[in-house]
Amino acid sequence: GVDILEAVARKSKLNDEKYPVEQVRGSAKKHDRY
Repeated sequence: GVDILEAVARKSKLNDEKYPVEQVRGSAKKHDRY
């Protein structure tokens, strides 16, 4: 379970660099509950 959270956190950082902040916010809402 922890590995998945770490992977998501890393993906979030990568997505933040690759995609506009607006799209990241959309996915951030789902990952906001840790």
